[in-house]
Amino acid sequence: MFRNFLGLAFIIFFITNAVFSKESEEEIWRSTLTTEKLEELARFQEAPSAIEPYLANVISFEYYEYRLLQIVVGSRMHENKFDEAIQILQKYRDFFPTKKNEITELIEIIQNDQDEISIRNLGSSINTEYAEYLPILEMSGKKLYFTSFERNGSKTSEDIYYSDWDESKKQWSQAQSLSEINTEFPEAAISLSMDGSTIILFGNFSDQLGLGDIFYSELTKDGWTKAKAFPQPINSEFFEADLVYTPNRKAVLFSSDRPNDLFKRRPKDQFSLGDTWGNTDIYISFLNEKGEYNEPINLGSTINTAFAERTPYLHSDGKTLYFSSNGHNGFGDLDIFKSVRLDETWTKWSKPVNVGRLLNGSGADWGFKLNISGKKAFLSAARSDSLGDTDIYEILPLPKRAEPLEFSFALKGKVLDEAGNPLGAGIKWFTENSKEEIGFAKAKATNGDYFVSLEVGRKYFLRFFQPGYQIQTIEIDTGGISKYQSVIKEVILKKGGSLDSQTLKKTKQKQYLPDEIYFYPKSKELDPAYLENLQSMVLFLQENPTKKILIKGYAKDGGSEIDDINLSSDRAETIQKFFLIHGIATKRITFYGLGRTRPDGKLIENRRAIRYHQKVTLEIQE
Repeated sequence: MFRNFLGLAFIIFFITNAVFSKESEEEIWRSTLTTEKLEELARFQEAPSAIEPYLANVISFEYYEYRLLQIVVGSRMHENKFDEAIQILQKYRDFFPTKKNEITELIEIIQNDQDEISIRNLGSSINTEYAEYLPILEMSGKKLYFTSFERNGSKTSEDIYYSDWDESKKQWSQAQSLSEINTEFPEAAISLSMDGSTIILFGNFSDQLGLGDIFYSELTKDGWTKAKAFPQPINSEFFEADLVYTPNRKAVLFSSDRPNDLFKRRPKDQFSLGDTWGNTDIYISFLNEKGEYNEPINLGSTINTAFAERTPYLHSDGKTLYFSSNGHNGFGDLDIFKSVRLDETWTKWSKPVNVGRLLNGSGADWGFKLNISGKKAFLSAARSDSLGDTDIYEILPLPKRAEPLEFSFALKGKVLDEAGNPLGAGIKWFTENSKEEIGFAKAKATNGDYFVSLEVGRKYFLRFFQPGYQIQTIEIDTGGISKYQSVIKEVILKKGGSLDSQTLKKTKQKQYLPDEIYFYPKSKELDPAYLENLQSMVLFLQENPTKKILIKGYAKDGGSEIDDINLSSDRAETIQKFFLIHGIATKRITFYGLGRTRPDGKLIENRRAIRYHQKVTLEIQE
């Protein structure tokens, strides 16, 4: 038995070290590429025709020569000379004995990728002589955001632009600067929430925690708000970027170079192993019942490698993940890959698939995003018809190897009051047999437009709510749907009720919600049944930026009066943190605990006053 144990231990040791040895060999090989060689690669990228004469005189083929091979093959693919690309790979395959299998796989991808697709430059209304990249299509299809460098003439300016789709002319309007967010410093748009009400940013904004942080801005009736930082544990002292919401907005995916147990940390922007990408991995973090983000989960070694994984994008089916990587087998610096989630742990994925010769090249291919139907994609690239450094392109239809696993159902329209005025209402949806919230969204306060993506095969109940208005519930059955489908439905909210059929009441002194927020007995943990009340108040405060909120906590849980004061203060602070996380400024929030004291100054001493034992009240003030 002991001998068997030793044998098993040896096998485990051998397998483990074999895996690490393979990674170490790759890392050692890549470390032969120096900063000087990296600069030479950039020059060859501008003149790929000079590569083959150079390779003809090489005696020892290292990682530098492999990168040159990728560049010359990529140049042939951009010119649609795929047979020549295959011939070059076959010619040099034996010169890279450790890469023979990978090169063979690339040859097979080129040979099998025979789809007829259109890669269309979006033209001069979007693209210029400068660099345009990171395209973000609003899922309604009405607006396109992107980032551009040096477009305004500044050598250091990176700004965000947008363009509106003109349905009558079937073209994009002349791009405009997103002046509400752009500053004199660089900033980039990373992604957009499914409903179009929140834009994710990367830039030099205030409240930065680390070497690179993620920010967001909310769309209100007065336009985009000032950029706010995502809280910890999303942002950290390390580099974070590329955040996207899941379609139901219950979690976020992002990349970070924070330390983990899988790979040795290599900081972003520090030259190492032949590049400055660092070892960025993709993580997911879920919202908990308190409305806070849980500790991020690394997606695991099927997705992440010892090198760089960037720009995750989860399709509306909630399962198909697209991302860019220089750690998986590819044609260039960063290639786009597709993987399918296999279970609810978010750490088990199918083997990443290179999306092919039509979408990947020798450079950095990243920021890949689909439209809601999964039939069209947008990316930035430097191609023969580019107007400048990099341009934004539309791909239609999507190559088969890049198609998402499943399709989704879209519900869209407007939320209006009875007079036809737009409302920035909140939206939540539930399944037929469960009261558990599946997802949430928000209508645009500027025009009332809403957009919700639902996984097919289930019956849903969607609840539309707005402070001072009655709730309206819509039933949607997606069972039996066999292809992507969208439905347009206008929602009219009537005045006269809040979340519990009570209206916002006004007095001469103040305006307040009569709703009370309750906690579990003897605890500062919020009863999740009251989260909807809080989220409704967040909407109200976002749409009324001059108003403030007063939070009063209460407690009588059997301890001393001091204990109850402390508990009531903790409860009030919990609500204060909820508002802070959702972008309400500190100066607009006042909170304190009253312990056993009621508003009339009397102590809470009997069972008839038990409703004060576990609550926090909210008051809106001018």
